[in-house]
Amino acid sequence: MRAFVMTTFALAVALVPVAARAQTPTSTAQQPPAGQTTAPPAQTAPAPPAPKIPFTTPAGILMVQIKPDKTMVFEEMVGKLKAGLGKTQDETLKKQASGLKVYKSSDLFGTNALYVVLLDPAVPASEYDLFQMLAKTMTPDEQRAPETADMWKRYADAFAAGLSKLSLREHPPRRNLPLSNRRPRRRRRPHKPPSRSLRRLPRRRRRPLLRGRRRRLFPRRASSRPTRGSCSA
Repeated sequence: MRAFVMTTFALAVALVPVAARAQTPTSTAQQPPAGQTTAPPAQTAPAPPAPKIPFTTPAGILMVQIKPDKTMVFEEMVGKLKAGLGKTQDETLKKQASGLKVYKSSDLFGTNALYVVLLDPAVPASEYDLFQMLAKTMTPDEQRAPETADMWKRYADAFAAGLSKLSLREHPPRRNLPLSNRRPRRRRRPHKPPSRSLRRLPRRRRRPLLRGRRRRLFPRRASSRPTRGSCSA
């Protein structure tokens, strides 16, 4: 009996490492070889931010209030914006530049100067914030320049209030009417000027000459009716 117990105990001691190894989970992931790194998963590009001042109509107006003593600063900003739009390669900015015009009102808006930016045509779903448009026309080196921060501060200080936006539509809208609803055009007869000889005469003397000319051109036909006094024998 004692020999059987000793044999059973020895067998149990021998099987303990095998059971422990079976209980530990084995990882199936393959490790990359030495000197090689795994490529990170592909990341989707972030969506572009929504424009702050977009237009969904064919035309629009931006009303800009500028401090009365900062008009030269704003006009400098407009000149820099137009120069940048003239040399840009961005197709959206080129379309925006084709319909952008800036006007200065001769009347004050309260105590501030008023500038009107006309956008006709307006590019739909595009950014029309003046600062954003100017930043897009600048190169990375110009944006990182130390004097650029002072420039943005001077331009922002010139504004007396935020931009006011007006979306415009043509009224009444153009419609292609069918040909049956259009009025027919009257054909004008070509004007024939009188001859040189008649031009020299006054109008009261032209009439009998014209009548005689008509008689010569269109003589009356001889009537076949019997005249009075003529009777058949």
